[in-house]
Amino acid sequence: MNKSLLQAASSALRLTALFGLTVGIASAQSSSTQNQTKKDEPQKLEAYEVTGSRIKRIDSEGPNPVAAFTQEDLTISGYGTVGEALRSMPMVSGSSLMPNGSNNSFTPGASTVNMRGLGNNNVLVLLNGRRAAPLSSPGFNGLQTVFDLDSIPAGAVEAIEVLKDGGSAIYGSDAVSGVINVKLKKNYSGLTTNVEIGNTVKTDSLEKSFSVVAGASDAKNSIVAVVDWKERNSIKDHDYNFSSQANTTALGGDDFRSYAGFPALAYVPSLGDYYTLAAPKANPTRNDFVVADVSHGTYNFQNVTDLAPATRKYGFYTRGRHDFNPNIYAFTEVSFRRTRTTIDAAPAPVFSYSENGTGPNTGALTIPSWNPNNPFGENLEDEWYARLVSAGNRINDVTSDSPRVLVGLGGEIPGSNNWTWESGYVYSSNETSNLNRGTVFDDLYQKALNGVTIGGTTLYANPFGPEDPRVTAYYTHENPNSSEFELRTWDISASGDLFQLPAGAVGLAVGGEVRTEDFKNIRSKDEIAGNVIGGSEGASVWGTRRVNAAYAEISVPIVKGLQAQVAGRTEHYSDFGSATKPKVAVSYRPTPWLLLRTSFGQSFLAPNLSYLYTSQVTQFSSSSLKDPKRPNDAPRQIQTKSGGNPALQPEETDTIYAGVQFEPTLPALKGLSVSIDAFQFKQTQLISQLGESFILKNEDTLPGKVIRNAPAAGETYGTINYIIDTYDNIDEQTYRGVDVEVAYDFKTSRLGRFRFVASGTYLSEFKLNSTDYAGTYNQPRWRSVFSTTWSKGNWSAAVYANYIGTFENYNEVGDMSSQIIINPQVSYTGFGRTKITLGARNVFDRNPPFDSSASTGWDSDIHESEKQFVYLRVSKDW
Repeated sequence: MNKSLLQAASSALRLTALFGLTVGIASAQSSSTQNQTKKDEPQKLEAYEVTGSRIKRIDSEGPNPVAAFTQEDLTISGYGTVGEALRSMPMVSGSSLMPNGSNNSFTPGASTVNMRGLGNNNVLVLLNGRRAAPLSSPGFNGLQTVFDLDSIPAGAVEAIEVLKDGGSAIYGSDAVSGVINVKLKKNYSGLTTNVEIGNTVKTDSLEKSFSVVAGASDAKNSIVAVVDWKERNSIKDHDYNFSSQANTTALGGDDFRSYAGFPALAYVPSLGDYYTLAAPKANPTRNDFVVADVSHGTYNFQNVTDLAPATRKYGFYTRGRHDFNPNIYAFTEVSFRRTRTTIDAAPAPVFSYSENGTGPNTGALTIPSWNPNNPFGENLEDEWYARLVSAGNRINDVTSDSPRVLVGLGGEIPGSNNWTWESGYVYSSNETSNLNRGTVFDDLYQKALNGVTIGGTTLYANPFGPEDPRVTAYYTHENPNSSEFELRTWDISASGDLFQLPAGAVGLAVGGEVRTEDFKNIRSKDEIAGNVIGGSEGASVWGTRRVNAAYAEISVPIVKGLQAQVAGRTEHYSDFGSATKPKVAVSYRPTPWLLLRTSFGQSFLAPNLSYLYTSQVTQFSSSSLKDPKRPNDAPRQIQTKSGGNPALQPEETDTIYAGVQFEPTLPALKGLSVSIDAFQFKQTQLISQLGESFILKNEDTLPGKVIRNAPAAGETYGTINYIIDTYDNIDEQTYRGVDVEVAYDFKTSRLGRFRFVASGTYLSEFKLNSTDYAGTYNQPRWRSVFSTTWSKGNWSAAVYANYIGTFENYNEVGDMSSQIIINPQVSYTGFGRTKITLGARNVFDRNPPFDSSASTGWDSDIHESEKQFVYLRVSKDW
């Protein structure tokens, strides 16, 4: 795209953003001139189901705290995916998986939400009120089961409801920090096309998308279909100054460059020191080598890695319904989504002592004395580091497929008191494969170091410089692995009125569910054998479970304005036993403008299948770590061994929620809504590890956790071989805070219609065991969102601002700065049934805050890295 046009558009949108952020107060003050609207004629309202309850009702504001987002709300945010939009919610905290970031090495390209900072696997995601298969490739530690929000086509979304307290009494396991119910389109008539193109202003992340929504209906039939496609280029870390250097000392951080560099760095026993080359060279002599220091032998991996992956997503969704008669109907939903993601990682690093080789003394990867690139006349096996640049980048080439099929029947019970029933069967799955291009294998690389004959010539691998491409091709290959998660669910439910009380009808909902979960993670033979340089090892994993569940919920209008909800659900698991969880919620509306509500519930998280069935695995730490016993060593990634535990029990959570909502009826304040809710999540039996950093800092009191190599002559402590960090039900934590939202919707006679929404979450306590982490370590005290929208005639505009507050970083040196991302857009609908939107994300081109503890220079767990991005969207109703 033309960069000058992008810059001009971004300048105009900056003015729009400034106008939108400042005009609100002045416009609100003039709201007394709003036009009086006609009173709506009385009409019968149809009851519907709101997330957090199985009982249909008319009032959208019940005893449960639910945040609702329409498709327009998602569009106004400016974000291009469901995951990006939901991650901007104030109740999201802690580490989330983002496609743009280094925290998703186990699930490249995945997108998740960490509600309340309690964990990405503590939130339940529903599609049209039913479970969908999670991502088959476990996230974060390689064991968590998470749902990839980017597997949902944005064009098929009608609305999203978020239950902000626990929901296990209604929905079962996983509904701990909340429930995200993505409501896909059910009723639609017509044909709509959407085309969008955009790009970052100073780089080339060209993003293109296209979708078609079509639907038709008559008295007995309805059908809707959605097809969508989206593609985006990658962005390199070296494209931006904030992420281009692993050495961040100039900014007050550490030097995270790797000792595994190019040319290689090797300890020469006869000389008692580490040597490397000043520059790569083939067949070097002894005089070419210099003693290694920070100027020689270190590697800036940020120069070759991806900040944002290249992605391609496409799929379809369709729903149909047929009414046989007024009392029975059939329905079906069929969808498929494929996501292709490629992410460049740095070439494979060699830490000789951690790799398998033929060293006669250590059994480690060895540069033999006869290799022509080793001029020292002795085997180099004790300790050497290299970056296999000749092999090229390691490329995560990931394909993720998500098919889903739902069939069901439902209807009304004739002659009953508004009783309805529904039953459905769902099959959904996710299958993920990773080609792992650019993989180097221990055995082949050792043979190449020893010398291999190719085409009648003996060729040698050269970790110190260039080598014959034929020997590189000999030891570099793909290393494919795959995983699959299948979910089969049959459910039946019924709800209606039991009897009438003076204050209204007593409602009841009952139901049952049977589901099976099948999981497999197939590792390659080389991963199983630990034969991958710079990679993890571990066996393939299979696991299955069957769950039988039953639930009931009753809603009682005690007196006028006072309503109570009591719910309970019991689930029996084939692998660990049973869990029964209750919930009680009460709402009281003493006047039309005031709502009081409170709830208490218990939730649980069944151990994810990977936690139960995974054998011992070896992986590198997610970031470079310092060894406290060897303070002069540079930070590096350290191997960690962990594994599953079949004796794990569910995590338990007690949730308390209490709040108040004001909706003044005074004419001057009509359209104003203010809500304040306090919450507490108290968790026990959390599945956790001590963590590599904690183990390193407390090595003396944790015997057997840090496994070291024998110290070299004159050393007290040897280098770390690996850390042992297993899982158990060991932790407990308490999470307390307050949600606040102010919304004001009004219309003026001269300026048009305005809507302002400001919502925020204040974290007062996040105590893990005995330590309070509120305001530290990706847990900012404040997160908030502000949006303003305006419309008049054919014109409309919106500004969306996402604020992430300050928090103390991992180095405990100062605070991480706050981040605010402002996304404006302007739309025009004057061309028939066409809507044209010009918008921007991060319109003021702000860098993410500097993180002195991160090798990337920024905190990819919580902050956004996308720079100024301008887009044009055209939507046409045919």
